[in-house]
Amino acid sequence: MKDLIKIEINENQEPVVNGRELYEALGIQTRYDTWFNRMKEYEFAENVDYVEINEKVDAQKRARTYEQINHAIKLDMAKEIAMIQRFVATCGNKCKS
Repeated sequence: MKDLIKIEINENQEPVVNGRELYEALGIQTRYDTWFNRMKEYEFAENVDYVEINEKVDAQKRARTYEQINHAIKLDMAKEIAMIQRFVATCGNKCKS
């Protein structure tokens, strides 16, 4: 079975996933930072459920790098987010009908 999102082990030997990879896999349409801030409203705690990471990335259209925020998310939080997003998508489709 192929993993949809790469699972890594953090320094505390806990399984974590990359926040931006989860975001992409779930097909979220809003900006990553807006979406993640909304997910934090479900009472996830920084340094308990996730860790913020500043990454340097290459700009796609220019020859420069910039910093972006990403998150290492514990697997339990990632599962809860996936269930929340599925519920929202299902409810949203039923409400539109």
